[in-house]
Amino acid sequence: MSVDLFEWPDGWTEQRDASVARLADGSLLSRGHFIADVNRNAGCLQQLPGDEAVLFARGLYAFAVGLFALAAAGKRVVVAANELPATLAQLAETTSLLVTDGVPAFPGIHHRLDLVRAFSSEVDAGSREENATKQRLGALSRFGETRKCSSEAGERPWPRIKRAAPVRFFTSGSTGEPKRIDKQLGHLIAEGNAISALFAARRPDFQVVGGTVPHHHAYGLAFRLIWPLVAGLPFMDDTPEFLEQGTAQFLAGAVFVTSPAHLNRLDGLAPLPAERQAACILSAGAPLGQVAAEQAQRLLGCAVTEIYGSTETGALASRERDAAGSAWRPLPGVSVALAPSGIAEVRAAHVPGDKALLSDDLSLLPDGSFALLGRRDRVVKIEAKRVSLDEVESRLRTLDEVADAIVIALGDPARLAACVVPSAAGASFLANRGAFRFNRRLRAALASQLEAASLPRQWRFVERLPHGTLGKASHFDVEKLFDDQRPMTQRPGTSEPNIASIRAIPDGVQIDLSVPDDLADLAGHFPGMPIIPGVTQIDWAIRLAARHLGLAIEAGMSLQVKYRKLFLPGRLVTLTLVSRGDQLRFNYAEQGEILSSGSIRLPPQGGA
Repeated sequence: MSVDLFEWPDGWTEQRDASVARLADGSLLSRGHFIADVNRNAGCLQQLPGDEAVLFARGLYAFAVGLFALAAAGKRVVVAANELPATLAQLAETTSLLVTDGVPAFPGIHHRLDLVRAFSSEVDAGSREENATKQRLGALSRFGETRKCSSEAGERPWPRIKRAAPVRFFTSGSTGEPKRIDKQLGHLIAEGNAISALFAARRPDFQVVGGTVPHHHAYGLAFRLIWPLVAGLPFMDDTPEFLEQGTAQFLAGAVFVTSPAHLNRLDGLAPLPAERQAACILSAGAPLGQVAAEQAQRLLGCAVTEIYGSTETGALASRERDAAGSAWRPLPGVSVALAPSGIAEVRAAHVPGDKALLSDDLSLLPDGSFALLGRRDRVVKIEAKRVSLDEVESRLRTLDEVADAIVIALGDPARLAACVVPSAAGASFLANRGAFRFNRRLRAALASQLEAASLPRQWRFVERLPHGTLGKASHFDVEKLFDDQRPMTQRPGTSEPNIASIRAIPDGVQIDLSVPDDLADLAGHFPGMPIIPGVTQIDWAIRLAARHLGLAIEAGMSLQVKYRKLFLPGRLVTLTLVSRGDQLRFNYAEQGEILSSGSIRLPPQGGA
């Protein structure tokens, strides 16, 4: 069945001069422009081979045109999560057409979106970056005005699009491969209607929707594009990478769609004046901590509204991060219950199949709200992005330098840690260049295949992975390999450096140390010029030798130390510990240059 804009408000297509998108320079694009662009590109796409196409566009307006033009052309939309070469190459294995507003590397047919009388090639090369938006979208009006459409644009109707027009997403799966999520355009519109119902009472206060969440993410697509179209709100075309840049989108009446990855980094941001405080701030992707929620409200001017959902289900619930509490309330039209298995089940018109089981455990409350208790699978949230631990492991194992690997999540907020068995090539590189350069090499190789949130930040290199009695990898034992990075509490008033990596050497060990600038041991030493005191260097050598070499060194035993260069914080330094005979020899070196060295007499064999 074909209908005009599904359940979108009556008169949407008649009100052609109403604004649909706002560009970074303040220019506005009308619904008439949008309708004309969708029609023009749909006509071109109908002539291209294939029944599906990959869609990637940096600009939200271009993405919107591509999405609806492909649906009108009868082609499945395959939403690319990013434009990394590895991502596009994998999609190209099954899809030969890419629809885009740029020129990413893609081994197939490109359709570059034709948008609003875009400039031809007569653009001064020196001003390309400055005019990037105009090159893509064409010459537009001054701030606050919407150009009238041409007579051709004004006469063309909205194309008839099937409610069942297919849209495919990919998200992190539990098998190491991206998980395919198939939806219909009707599901996206129904989700937009549910969001619109959620904010119906506040709609008069809203004037424009912007944010830092990419529109290729299901959350960004729903809240930055579909909902604004349903609700008749213009959306911001650009997607700032950092919240500091995004504050330019903070205007009276603005809705700002963001995530904990940005709201957790507000330190140094001055409180916004009243005239630049947004009407609503949305956050999703991971729970927002109480401290970050309070800081966001204090600096940005309003309480954060959190959204709960997933790529598979769409938005399901919301909660206000104020003094009222932290329970989640289902969106209008969404019901949550426990299935006979005890697993939470959700029902909603925008969920494929009308119902789905949740991957989170939750506790239902008497008033219909619920509390989240945690995830049940190996997909973790890193900076509000879903990261499959299995996928990161799989990517590591494809590298020539890696024979095997286990990846785990550590800490709160979570960070990825990788335990790697080097191949022969990897072991050679490790021996010759060191662990720090080896993990940089592995990260660089992964960076072309994975997004930044999926790159491990901590590393261990071992001869074989810890395994249980049945041959299954022992994640508990892997975690123990990273225990030495936790702050020492045995001696109040002292502190230790962070340990980047550890490797065995004949009769000893080498440990790469990263020393933070705010180390407690720096307090009171050499005011105005923080350096690592000699007594601290000796203390670290003794404590780390006890931990990694099993040496017990008594206080007061004789030692000799020679200091050659200043040991400064904020740098990577390698500590070498070698135990031979009755002496422990140690040295600290930076990029192969010795900073200090010394020896400590060990107790007689059998002594304490």
